[in-house]
Amino acid sequence: MWLTVGSAENGAHNIFSAADRVVVFGGGIHPDWYDASHNYQLRVFEGETLIVAAPLEQSTASATVAFAADPDADYYRAEIVDLTDNVRVAICSPVWNDAAEETAPKISSAYLQLCQDIHLIYTAQIPEGMENPYMVFRFRGNEYVATDYTVNDKGEYCFDFGKITPQYMGENISATLYAESNGRVLQNSRNSYSVKEYCDNLLEKTEEDTALITLLADILTYGAAAQIYTGNIEGGLVTDGMTAVPSTFEELSGKCVSFIGTEDEGADWTAASLVLYSSHAIRFKFRADDIQDLSIRFSINGRTETVSADAFTAVSGQENMWYADFRDIEATEFDDTVTAVFCRDNTPIGRAICYSVNTYICSMQNSTEPSLAQIVRALYNYGNSAVAYQTKLESTNE
Repeated sequence: MWLTVGSAENGAHNIFSAADRVVVFGGGIHPDWYDASHNYQLRVFEGETLIVAAPLEQSTASATVAFAADPDADYYRAEIVDLTDNVRVAICSPVWNDAAEETAPKISSAYLQLCQDIHLIYTAQIPEGMENPYMVFRFRGNEYVATDYTVNDKGEYCFDFGKITPQYMGENISATLYAESNGRVLQNSRNSYSVKEYCDNLLEKTEEDTALITLLADILTYGAAAQIYTGNIEGGLVTDGMTAVPSTFEELSGKCVSFIGTEDEGADWTAASLVLYSSHAIRFKFRADDIQDLSIRFSINGRTETVSADAFTAVSGQENMWYADFRDIEATEFDDTVTAVFCRDNTPIGRAICYSVNTYICSMQNSTEPSLAQIVRALYNYGNSAVAYQTKLESTNE
């Protein structure tokens, strides 16, 4: 019965043997979260009670603790805490007795929605009889709790993590699965996974599927362009080491904003653009004298979403100026039109605005700001390769 703290792929030799009653962390190889200027502590718990702790030795980032195990204890677990920032940086799954360990919940996989958005989907196996499953994601110093899930055709529970923006494809995500059984909460963790790692692993395994290879290369190229555009290049680009060849950009033409209907005196559109530090979001700016009872109805490819005034954001320094973002755009829909119309008391008013991701790309593809031209061109290639890969999948399944 073994307990792992951290992740082996980060170079951590992290083992716990219930028989030996010894926890060892380290081995001279520093995990990616390790900062020599910080103080860390290895902690071991019996259930939720801390029973022993030891500091990590600075030069080797290692620690060893020993204790007397209670044969009647339900479980043991361990974690690494950054005492400087007062945060957990590595967490393990509990070690139960053999019978309980066999029926514990388990994170079975994580994958990217290749043709949709930059979301990682974590699948989990929840044994029959367990209740209230949920996941806690830790990303860039923040914690996100996911209680919503779907169940796939294999009976696995699927949790969606969608807080990844393109410039952070290389940032690690940790996930912890929780479920209740007979009054106690069981957990299982997966540390240090990223969009880059998923793409790199899939590229390494893929030899003949050129559509998939191109899509993965274009996703990472888009991520690298976003890093450059936002100045987030410390630690290298997500394309470092990539040998796959991304798409060649072909210039667009004829993509313009358009309107349907007649302008309303009380509310009208002033601009539309793409939110480049987000993921596939179009920002619609507008003037409105009174936003009470005002809403906006977005539509694309038969899907509709209505947002109320609570979702409007005031434009700083401009009276009666607002904006609202629409995010429900898949990677295969960059060339498809998003229509936005004002509604008051659920009745459409004024003129509708029609805009697409490619409308923005067309207007900025030759920007005099090199990083802006680079990111919109990379985004366009990503959308095109997503369409090509989706078409290939559909033809294969016919």
